[in-house]
Amino acid sequence: MTIRTRFIASLAGVLALTAVMYAANLYVIAGQRSDSVSINLAGRQRMLAELITGRAVALIHSAQSGTDDTASEKLLRRAVSAFETTHNALSGRGQAPLSLEPSGPSATLGQPSAATLALLRRTDTLWSQHKKLVERALKGDSRAVPDLLQITPRLRATLNDVVLALQQEAEQRTSTLTAVQTAGSAAIVLLVLVTLYACMRSLLAPLDRLRAYARDIAGGNLDAQAQGQYVCELADLKHDMTTMVESLKATMLEARKNHQEADASAQQAQKTLKEAHAHQAQAQELLAAVNNASTNARGFSEKVYAAVEELSARIEQVNANVDIQRDRMMETATAMEEMNGTVYEVARNAADAAGSAARSKENAQTGAKGVHSAVESITIIEKRFLHLKETMGQLGEQARSIGTIITTINDIADQTNLLALNAAIEAARAGDAGRGFAVVADEVRKLAEKTMTATKEVSESVLLIQERTRENMTAVEQTAADLENSTRTASESGRFMEEIVHLVEDTAGQVESIAAASEEQSAASEQINRAVSDVTRVATETADGMNAAAHALMEVSGLVEELDSILRDLAARGNGSAVTGAATADTGQLFRWTDDLSVKISSIDEQHKGLVNLINELHEAMRRRKSASHLIAIVGRLKDYTVYHFDTEEKLFHKHGYPATAEHIQEHRKFVENVLAFEKDLQQGKVTVTMDVMRFLKNWLTGHIKGTDKKYSGYLVRKGVR
Repeated sequence: MTIRTRFIASLAGVLALTAVMYAANLYVIAGQRSDSVSINLAGRQRMLAELITGRAVALIHSAQSGTDDTASEKLLRRAVSAFETTHNALSGRGQAPLSLEPSGPSATLGQPSAATLALLRRTDTLWSQHKKLVERALKGDSRAVPDLLQITPRLRATLNDVVLALQQEAEQRTSTLTAVQTAGSAAIVLLVLVTLYACMRSLLAPLDRLRAYARDIAGGNLDAQAQGQYVCELADLKHDMTTMVESLKATMLEARKNHQEADASAQQAQKTLKEAHAHQAQAQELLAAVNNASTNARGFSEKVYAAVEELSARIEQVNANVDIQRDRMMETATAMEEMNGTVYEVARNAADAAGSAARSKENAQTGAKGVHSAVESITIIEKRFLHLKETMGQLGEQARSIGTIITTINDIADQTNLLALNAAIEAARAGDAGRGFAVVADEVRKLAEKTMTATKEVSESVLLIQERTRENMTAVEQTAADLENSTRTASESGRFMEEIVHLVEDTAGQVESIAAASEEQSAASEQINRAVSDVTRVATETADGMNAAAHALMEVSGLVEELDSILRDLAARGNGSAVTGAATADTGQLFRWTDDLSVKISSIDEQHKGLVNLINELHEAMRRRKSASHLIAIVGRLKDYTVYHFDTEEKLFHKHGYPATAEHIQEHRKFVENVLAFEKDLQQGKVTVTMDVMRFLKNWLTGHIKGTDKKYSGYLVRKGVR
């Protein structure tokens, strides 16, 4: 058995004993909870027995005194029910109520021991007798009281025995737990002591001997030997150390031999070294000259590049201004076309307005004539109404004369009636001789009465005619006044119509002038529109020329940058340093892949090379002045491949739990947003591919690989990613 196995077995034994002790502790604690509830319920049984007996005696006394004690009877029955249910639970039959309420909480008790169960059975016998006596007491049998008082102490004593038995069982479980814990602790201590002894005997002592052996070897005594016996891993360690010492001895012998050979060839090396120093001095002079030339050329290229950059910026500014001018001229041309249409429409409307003004003049003249005719007609009507007014006045006077005549007729009729009455009186005096005269007098009286009646009717009609005549005269007077106002208004209208005729004549003349001016303005607008079209064409040609100049400057800028890269490469070679991802003279590429860009993960390196190739392809397309659609297509492929590459990296991060995943993803998102914005502006024609853009892509990818991707390289390689 190995040392590791022994230690693991010892630790497992300690853990097993600890688990057994913990399980025993939990078992006893659970039993103690159940024992505590059982003891409390057994104690409550004693109280309930005393309560039941007391309530039963009190109910008998209440019945004898004629007092109704229903509450005590209900309490007694609940106590009897609780006692019986609790007794069954203590005997292992059902739930034990924790209160006297039937709906109250309950608890499940454990099975009692044989001794406790025997005491509970004896209690069951006494309880049966006690319950019967209580039932008799509930029925009012006072003879049950002496027996009840006699059996209650016996029942209480038996319940005391039950409580004592339960307490003894609980104490026994506690004692058992203490014994188990003591035995387990002793076993654990014994096991630990045995383990420590075995450790000292099998591990510490051999390690001390090996340490002494190692000190001898370190002191130079390669012939020392490891003393004592070793087992398992320590035996392997001793063998490995012995093998190492033997190998060290062989190596030292080989080193001595090589040292002798080295001494023999040292003189030859000194001679060769002197010759190498001489060649090195010549090479240094040559490299210094090359470095000086490259430095001067680099300074010149930097000046040229700066001038090209400044010229490119100026041309870009001029190009932007030309674009703005072209856009404004196109807008002006559009506005002039719209204005020309508007002017033509105004001229046409002015001509129509001139015709309408002429027609309005004719209509106004006709209206003026109509107003004059209306004024004359109203004047005639006014005269006729004045004559009608006079006639109505005369009619009123004649109506008043008729009233005077009717008054006279009424007076005559009254006199005639009076005379007829007197004649009738005189005829009555005359007797038969005056009978004929009486008849005549009666007829005269009747005629006078008819005359009075007719005169009254005529008088009423005349009064009505007079009233209507007065009303007509009032209406005629008002109408005459209205006619005077109408005549005056019509006269003013006639005067206004004459003024309107003059105004319409003036307006017609002005509209004719406006129509003529609009036609002239339309002709002038046509000329301006043609001039603006020519200016727009010239601005467009200028913009195209500036774009061509900008592309030419981009190509010059690219060539200058390639020259600068070549000079940097030459200077780096002159200084003895490695070449980075700069462009080379033989390929003309902007970005060249080198080994220092590798992250030691083949799949990621291949994707980085793909990005480098796309950047070089975009640079070559810019140099060759490819179309905007061609550049947009390359930028689109660069965007898609970048998103694919970032997605591959992020999947590896999540799979292997790379700690800096969030920061790395944030850099990915920011670069993708920049590429998307550039692609959108490129599609809309707002920007174009320049050397600034190419340098940004190159520098970002170089810095991202060397600064950010190198951080995860070691982590993923350690995780087994290749």
